[in-house]
Amino acid sequence: MVLEAMKTSVAQVCAKYAQHGLSEEQIQNWRQQMVERGGEVFEPKVAPQAPQTVRIKAPKQNPFLVFIATFSILFNCALAVLAAAVYFDLVDLSGWFGTGNSGGDASALPAKVSSSRPDYEALLASASEGLNPQGNSDPSAPPSRETPSRPPVTAPIFGGPQPPQGAEMVSEVEVCGVLGQGNKVVFVLDLNQYMRTAPDGEKNFERLLMEVRDGVQSLGAKTAFNVILLDGISRLHMLEKTLVEASGFNKRAAYSWLSFPSWDVPGGVKTRFGETDLGLKLPDGVVGPWRALSAALAFDPDLIYLVTGDCSSLRPDEFSVSELSGVQVSSAVRSTVWERWRRETDAVRLTVAKWLQSDTLRSSDIAVSDAEIDVAIRKLGIPMPAKPLGSPDSRWPWASIYQKFSRSLMRSIPDLADTHMVVVLPKGRALPVDLEGKSKEFAQLSGGSYTILDEESLSSPR
Repeated sequence: MVLEAMKTSVAQVCAKYAQHGLSEEQIQNWRQQMVERGGEVFEPKVAPQAPQTVRIKAPKQNPFLVFIATFSILFNCALAVLAAAVYFDLVDLSGWFGTGNSGGDASALPAKVSSSRPDYEALLASASEGLNPQGNSDPSAPPSRETPSRPPVTAPIFGGPQPPQGAEMVSEVEVCGVLGQGNKVVFVLDLNQYMRTAPDGEKNFERLLMEVRDGVQSLGAKTAFNVILLDGISRLHMLEKTLVEASGFNKRAAYSWLSFPSWDVPGGVKTRFGETDLGLKLPDGVVGPWRALSAALAFDPDLIYLVTGDCSSLRPDEFSVSELSGVQVSSAVRSTVWERWRRETDAVRLTVAKWLQSDTLRSSDIAVSDAEIDVAIRKLGIPMPAKPLGSPDSRWPWASIYQKFSRSLMRSIPDLADTHMVVVLPKGRALPVDLEGKSKEFAQLSGGSYTILDEESLSSPR
């Protein structure tokens, strides 16, 4: 009936099958259901199936290759850790390879080429006469260690780790041809302008920096050391605030710190530690090289190298009242020779300063510095008045300064560190008599030496 209703009409089917009591609504509903769901009558009912997951089977790994890869990764990591430990001196492998170098083994030190070094022996013999309390006619010879009179060295008086001691810790050191031995070494270098104003002054100062750097590099691994730089008459720059072992790391740090350019002094010096880090107060009225030496002795070393220059050429009026605290500056009348030299020198320098200031490319607000004047005089080849021989005047009371320095010492001079003083002077210049005499006296009483180097010695190849 439904199919017939779809073929003809619902009304015709109702009329044909009226005897069965079917209504048009029933046939219409059946017809509509057949249209919408007619296909389900003839299609078999299939139970719904869950979706299947396709799994790809991974290839089987070779256990030997896995072991090799894992071992290679772990081995490379171990090598990297070991290399870092050796670089930062956390592990010492010198004994494994037979390259151990104790500080006191002179045979393990690099060989020196004596034929190419300047004749420092002749300089020492000519510069040190008279003041030799031990009767040694050759002041350049290193002090004898056979019968030491000093008490055993102790830790720094202001604290810090106690440096290792023993004969095997002693290092042989050489700075500017002066030999010394010690297991606690302090290097002092003067940075003032007079170290660089002579002809080829900057080149010679680079040589002095190299001498100090090489001295640090020659120390044995267990030797303790420090470096002090003097700027002006009282400003001190220190590598460390205590003595430190001469490990590879600390020696590289010292080399880097002492690699500043000579034309940028003291601006190129990186600030690390200063006088306030000493833990003690240096004596008032002690300035110049004696103040730097006081700071070096505060570390209680057994060997000191002090490299300085013509400190008497500094003018007291260039420093502040605080820097001159305790210093009784003399105002004695100077000789007419020195007065004429000062007037002529000041006139030349003032003329050069005016010439530099007249440069149209230079701002009028920028003052001409002494360093610019020195460079201009050197490059222009301007002849300067010859400086008279001897002490210029008595403005710096070096005798009084030394007296205050010696009174501040906690022990007698022979019981202090062997102090080697190296003084770099331009040709024809000399230190004041009182300063030179006390310097020689202290150096030789301490078991050290007093050496004067001129420009020719510094310009000679090493």
